[in-house]
This record gives sequence, C-alpha cells and structure tokens, in this order.
Amino acid sequence: MENNSNSSISINLREGSIIISGPECFVEKNMQATFEFVEKYFSSFPTIPLATPVSLPSSGTSANEHSTESGTVDSKTIPVAGNDKYISAGIYHIDSDDGTISILKKVPGNNKAEKAKNIALIVLYIRKGKIHGKEIIPICEKHNCYDSSNFSAIFKNEKTNIIRKGTGQSWTIELTQPGEAAAVALLEEMVNDTK
Repeated sequence: MENNSNSSISINLREGSIIISGPECFVEKNMQATFEFVEKYFSSFPTIPLATPVSLPSSGTSANEHSTESGTVDSKTIPVAGNDKYISAGIYHIDSDDGTISILKKVPGNNKAEKAKNIALIVLYIRKGKIHGKEIIPICEKHNCYDSSNFSAIFKNEKTNIIRKGTGQSWTIELTQPGEAAAVALLEEMVNDTK
C-alpha cells in the first residue's frame, strides 16, 4: 500500500514564494525540478536568504535523496543592499526588482582584459559564489571592454584570483581566496578614486 502522508516544500524567492504541498509521492516527484529552478535563478535574488526549511516526512523514504541530511535546503545569503558601503559610495548598484548589477564608476584597467577581470572580481564579490561567464558580458559591454573573440581566454589565463570551470559556451567563474582580497582592494581603490 502506498504511503499517503502529506509533505511540503516551501521556498521564498524574494517573497515570490513557491510552495509544493500534497501527497508524499507528488512532492518527491517535483522536488528535484524545484531545487534545479532555485539553483538556476538564485543569482537573480541578491538581498535575502533564498530558501526556507524543507518539511519532509519522518519515514526513511527516498525523498531524502534529494535533500541534505538535516532535511533543509542550504541557504546562501548575499549582502543586503542597504548595508553595503560600496553601494553607499556609488561604486555599484543592485536593482531591487531583478537583482541586476550596474557598476557606476569607471572600472580600473589598462586594457579590455584587465577591465573585464576587474568587472568579474566586483560581480563575484557581490554574488558571493559561482556565476556563468555570460552574466558579466552586459556589464563589460557598458564599460566598453567586451572582446567577444578573447573573452573566455581572459579567464582561462587568470590563475590567481578567479577559477574558471567548464568548456564551450557553458563555463563558470568563481573567486579564489586571494581573489576575494583582490576584489576588496579593487573596490577600496574605486572608493578612494576622486577622478
């Protein structure tokens, strides 16, 4: 006989809320797709924790295969825009509606590659995690440093501050520990630049 106990998943994406509730088998069936949706669109919601605890049945069912051992989805928090000194200093802006980042000051760098790397440092510092390389292209275009023929290679050659993973059109970048320090130093330089 099939277990008909109820379970639910509740996720608050900037108070947009996703709730899956019903028979255990229904929730299990839709759980992975829900988690993939959250992971895919996480970077669009920069100001509050992404997920709330997942309520799973206490029985030893296969539902736990898609969750952490504690029965919750890991929450990641990105700095709240109102408390960010670099926003207050006019270095960048995070759109409260869609989470897009705009860099408001001139990005330091002697050439397109240096400017693109510096833009990546800033965006990665703000996002606090891995992003797809294509996510910084619009910002690079606004700062006139997007070089479509060499863009991927810029990050392949960067070994100190940024880790690049993946091939072809689907590659990601993330900060190293020295990269985090470099991002803070860059932002401080931009704060102190009076030009």
